[in-house]
Formats: sequence, structure tokens, C-alpha cells
Amino acid sequence: MFIKPTKKWRSPEGDTSIMVPYTYYRLCESERDADGKSRQHTVLGLGELLEFPTEMQKRELAELLTELIRDGVCRMSYTPGLYEAALGFYGKWLDEKREAKERQDRLAEEARRRAEEAKEARVSLRLKTLQPETARSVGAEHVCSQTIAKLGLKDFLMSKGWPEPKARLAMLQVAARAIYTCSEYKTVRYLRENSAICEIYGMDAGKITKDTLYGSALDLYELHREIEDYLHRRVCNLFNIEDKILLFDLSNAYFEGRMDGSEICRFGRSKEKRGDCKIVVFGAVVNTEGLICRTCIYEGNRQDVTTLKEVIGSLENGGGEQRR
Repeated sequence: MFIKPTKKWRSPEGDTSIMVPYTYYRLCESERDADGKSRQHTVLGLGELLEFPTEMQKRELAELLTELIRDGVCRMSYTPGLYEAALGFYGKWLDEKREAKERQDRLAEEARRRAEEAKEARVSLRLKTLQPETARSVGAEHVCSQTIAKLGLKDFLMSKGWPEPKARLAMLQVAARAIYTCSEYKTVRYLRENSAICEIYGMDAGKITKDTLYGSALDLYELHREIEDYLHRRVCNLFNIEDKILLFDLSNAYFEGRMDGSEICRFGRSKEKRGDCKIVVFGAVVNTEGLICRTCIYEGNRQDVTTLKEVIGSLENGGGEQRR
């Protein structure tokens, strides 16, 4: 290593109109680059070195600093203050080296963090571009389809002369109403966009409309007494249930339309305080297990007390030999 002088300019204190020259010294080192050319780079800035004016002192200072930087120790000097100055410059070089190392570590950590953020951003971007096309809910649909199969509803409907496509549509209708209890219009959208029940029953969701569901519901209602009796017997046999006590209750529901074409929509005492709307009365008979045995719908102005004899009669006629 060697000390290299550099000429610089500065203005005296309090006077910026003139510039005076001065000599600034640097500790430099020569090395060859990848192309074999000799290059010089600054190791440490030494200042003006006014306390060491001779070239011999500067050369000795360069030798001491070279030994300290390379080996960490150096020989003693007989020049007053030179050894102490070399130790001071060496401490400055260590401080700068430590600061450079810390700065390099910070830059490396920052670069690593930016790379991770860029990677996450790329992954997030790819995920955002994914568009699900056939995502479907299958949990509740599977439970309903397995329950309907266990009850043997398809075989019962086909025994009544229903073709298989009509029976499959009816089972789909029952499952859809159990899972998604909204209007037929919303149910159709649910079947097309969210549910896998059509795939389970091998039907094309695009061909199912609200009118299709309306028609299936009417077909099921024509057999509702027979379906109720069949399902009741089936469940009682599966779980070994013996009916001894039956519970019967009535309620009513109102319609906000005019309902001019309905034979059973009448003005009556609404339990929801809608005396301005026509209502229908509906009732259900259940056993102590909560299993429905019979359902019924009456005129809106029907008195509750007049329904009991009719309900008991329907149970005696459709209950079978095991019904007590």
C-alpha cells in the first residue's frame, strides 16, 4: 500500500469569494482487475497529514498501516507520534469496515425481503387469475341423496308408474327443497351455480327451470298422502318405532296477492296479524319422535275444531294394520 496525494480546493473561513488549494492524502492499493489491468482503489482517507510533512514519514506511515491492515499488528516506530497515528487510522479503518459490513448486510436483507415480496406478489397474481368454472357444494347434497336412497323413495315412485327421469327429478326436488328453502327461481340458480345435486342424479342443470320444479312439486302433491304413509312405515321399520301418541297442531300462512283463482285462500284470523290478506290453514300430525305422519291444508276460514275428526279419519284409513 502507498499514500497518494490529491490536490483539492477550499474557501477560507468567512470568505467564499476565493478558493485556496490544499493537499489531501489517501491510503491506496494497487491491484489487477479481471482484464489484467492495474487499478488503484482507496483504502482509507488520511486527511492533510500536517504533522508528518516529510515523504519519509509518509512512507513509514504507509508501511505501518499496511502491516496493521494485513496482519493486525505492526512494528514500533521511532518517529514521535507516528505509531499512535497509525493505530488511530487503523481504528478508523476498522470502523469503516464494520459500517460497510453492516450496510452490506442491510442491503442483502433488504434484497432478500424484496425478493420474497416479489415472489408472494407473483403467486398472489397467479391465484387471482384463477377462475373456478365447476366449483360445487357436495356435502349436504350427498347426505340428502343417501337418505332418500335409504328410504327407497325412487322405488316407491316407480311402483306408482312414474318413469325413471320423472322419479329422479322428484328426488332432486326433495333434496333441493331440504337444502335450499327459497323460491323455485332462486333454487334453479342455486342448482346451476352452487350445487352438485344435479350431477349426483345425472341430470343437466341447464334444462331445469322454475316451471320444471313447479310441475314436479304438483306431481308429488298428488301422491302426498301415499308418500306420507309409505315414509312413515319405512322409518318406523328402520328404527323400530311404535306409535302410541300422536300430536296434531294447526297454523296458517298469508298471501299478499289477490289469490282470486284459489279455492282455499280465504279471509280468516291470521296468526301473523295480517287481516288484510287471504290465508290458508295448514296442519301436521307427528309422533313423539317428531316424525311427520300426516299433513293437511284447509280453507283460510276453516275452524280448527272442525279438522280433528277429518284428520283422525285419514290416519285410520291410511295407517295400516300396525297403526293404533
